[in-house]
Amino acid sequence: MRHALPEIDRNCPKGMFMKKMIGIIAGILLLILVALIALPMIFRDDIIAWIKTDVNKNFTATVDFADVDLSLIRSFPQMSVGLRGLTVVNHEPFAGDTLAAIDNLEIALQLSSLWQGGAMVINSILVERPRISVMVNSDGAMNTNIVKPNPEQMTADDESAGGASFELRDYRIVDADIEYADESGGVLLKLDGFNHRGSGDFTASQFAMTTETNIANIRFDNGGATLINNAKLDATVNVAVDLATNKYTLQQNTIALNALQLNASGWVQQVGENLEMDIKFDAPEAQFKDLLSMIPFIYRKDFADLQADGSFLLRGSANGSLTETQIPAFEIALDVKNGMFQYPDLPTPVENVQIQLLAKNPGKTADATVIDLQKMHIEILKEPLDAKLLVKTPVSDPYLETNIVGRLNLGEVKNIFPLGEGVELAGKVQSDFQLKGALSAIQNNDISKFSTGGTLKFSEVKYAAPELPEAIALQSADLQFSPQRASLQNLRATFGNSDLQANGVLENIFGYVFHDQTVKGTLALQSKLLDLNPWIAGESEPLQAIELPAKVEFLLAADCQKVLFDKLEMKNVKGNLLLKDQKLSLLDLNANMLQGSLRTSGEYSYIPPKKPEMFFDVLIDNFAIPETFTSFVTVQKFMPLSEKMDGKFSGQLTLNSALDQNLLPVMSALTSKGSLVVPKVKITDTDIFNKLSEKLSLSALHNPALSDVNPTYSIKNGRFYVEPFKFNIDKYLIEATGSNGIDQSVDYAMKVHVPAAELRDQANAAISQFIKTDANMLSSGTVVVDVKVGGTFKNPVLNVSGANVLEGATDPLKAAADAEAAKQKAEAERKMKEELEKKKKEAEQKLKDKLKGIWKKD
Repeated sequence: MRHALPEIDRNCPKGMFMKKMIGIIAGILLLILVALIALPMIFRDDIIAWIKTDVNKNFTATVDFADVDLSLIRSFPQMSVGLRGLTVVNHEPFAGDTLAAIDNLEIALQLSSLWQGGAMVINSILVERPRISVMVNSDGAMNTNIVKPNPEQMTADDESAGGASFELRDYRIVDADIEYADESGGVLLKLDGFNHRGSGDFTASQFAMTTETNIANIRFDNGGATLINNAKLDATVNVAVDLATNKYTLQQNTIALNALQLNASGWVQQVGENLEMDIKFDAPEAQFKDLLSMIPFIYRKDFADLQADGSFLLRGSANGSLTETQIPAFEIALDVKNGMFQYPDLPTPVENVQIQLLAKNPGKTADATVIDLQKMHIEILKEPLDAKLLVKTPVSDPYLETNIVGRLNLGEVKNIFPLGEGVELAGKVQSDFQLKGALSAIQNNDISKFSTGGTLKFSEVKYAAPELPEAIALQSADLQFSPQRASLQNLRATFGNSDLQANGVLENIFGYVFHDQTVKGTLALQSKLLDLNPWIAGESEPLQAIELPAKVEFLLAADCQKVLFDKLEMKNVKGNLLLKDQKLSLLDLNANMLQGSLRTSGEYSYIPPKKPEMFFDVLIDNFAIPETFTSFVTVQKFMPLSEKMDGKFSGQLTLNSALDQNLLPVMSALTSKGSLVVPKVKITDTDIFNKLSEKLSLSALHNPALSDVNPTYSIKNGRFYVEPFKFNIDKYLIEATGSNGIDQSVDYAMKVHVPAAELRDQANAAISQFIKTDANMLSSGTVVVDVKVGGTFKNPVLNVSGANVLEGATDPLKAAADAEAAKQKAEAERKMKEELEKKKKEAEQKLKDKLKGIWKKD
């Protein structure tokens, strides 16, 4: 049946008809365009709700984003959903840590899935500039474990709520920075400038997948040592994917790690819970120079100019099953013959490089792995250096055989490698070290089954670099090894004006490294001058609180004639530092400083999540007050009036405080108790005493000289409190008590005792107005004036609340006050002397056995 066509108005001009048709088409296109723009807005709330609720419902982490961009035009006929500023923030035990921060995450959704209900279908993914930080803490917990457990327990409502399914065609990761840090294993892997893309028909059961990967910078640390640094990777890998059998077969591929080109072939297949594989790799066209590119300090920007020669063979394979109890059989072989290299602008080559390394496993457990460095030989100016290493049973009971013999002239290093501007290196190192045996012999203290010995000697070593404030010169140092310990003897060094001499021992090193046992050590150190200021001056980075290592017991005994630290000059410094149970204890430190002497013991500890803490027990003898104010921030905060004082003081005190991350006291959390003895002190230009002098018309209180000041104080909650105490100013006795805060606030009460005869003779109207009796009628006695001091140190407010007359009390009161002051001073001095002797005897007894025989006099 024919459809009737609309009748054309034959009277309508042809041009008018075309205009109408164009108008209709334009209207239809406009309608489509409006729909393409409007539809994303229609589904915007549904998509945001899905991300905000459904996604977070499945994770034990907080997923959030700054903005959403929806578009049908950009990826039509799919809908493009862009999340801007996407973050994934962990909960406990990594609370507050950011697992991922992504500038832009863009996914293409199958449009039909939006109105059909059920799962939203994702066809492609683009991830731009992600910053991903994967962490494993000391307990072995991993911050990527954020998926809620037991998904099979989802309710019917959960299933009907939708979710997402994947029908990927391609995915891309652009300019990523990825970091993996394993605190428990001491492993760090950083990938900077990571770019990756994969494409293929992921909806088919069999398809070809192509991947491209480029990494600008790879760094790998293990056990505190940087094994790979500034390495780059370029790889194109094609894989034949069979999802029906879970088999992945490597096809044509190219892999380049720095200058090292690798080929790989074979397949990997998932069979149940096991992973089957047959993989081979080699470097068929590699040369010795390509291997050198894997060494961080050789692979530099001028690496292309490096001259190198010699043959190089690298091959490896893995075949068999990977299960919970078994690993595939594998073999990796490295063989270098007659290698040499030399920088073109430097005179000294490294020659006769011979390396034979074989790592293999017959296809059993990881404990069956054998690593055999059969030979490593190099020569520098005909001076040989040889090393061998054999490792067996690395998991159950590591068995080691190693031998390092040779001499190295450090002064030749600059003729071999470009050291950089301002770097100096000189001196000689000689090694003759051997080790053989199973580490269980150390654990069981069976020395007969474990032998180690030899020496490592340093002579006239010098190192200078721009990042060091001073050059370090090591005149001599001898390390001697035995199965029980490593001994340091005859260390003599200088840096700047400073000098050091040291001897010590370190016990159970291998037990600490391989069996989680405690390592113990002692070091005796002497110095005529230890100037630390160049090492702390001009620091761009402040000091940082560090967690001290567990299972380390180390005692440092120091005897220094002079130590310079910041504004402090300390002489005859003797003391001991003990690291044990993750605490650093200062034992019986004695020093002459601030025109007096100090004896103190203390402790520092930091075990997260607690804040760092410190504790000190201090005995002070004749410290100069001005220098004390300048040197200690706690004095500046809690005793700002001491800036205006001139005199000396002694005392006994305790100090306890939490520390911030820069090792500075948290003033609001600081607590302290103590008693001070101040025989005489002159106070100049202070608002409190000047206003008091003016208010009471007593000139002696202006810039006063105090005597017999013996306060007992405490610090808590950010305030400095003094218990009631007495002191003398000229002929006036003053009683005082109160507090002041780190906010400079003042709250003190004083009783000023004024002889009545002075009021009569001088007709002091300022004080007379506060007493009911005519001052001229007083024949004897004392007038006690009550004064309240408030406000701040810079703007004190003084109020005289009244005065009382004590008849006939002038002389007896003055005598009693003098007697009490003398009594308190004598008692304080007696206690300090007793405490000093007690602590000295305890410390000497405690350290006598530990330090015996460590230090050998010349």
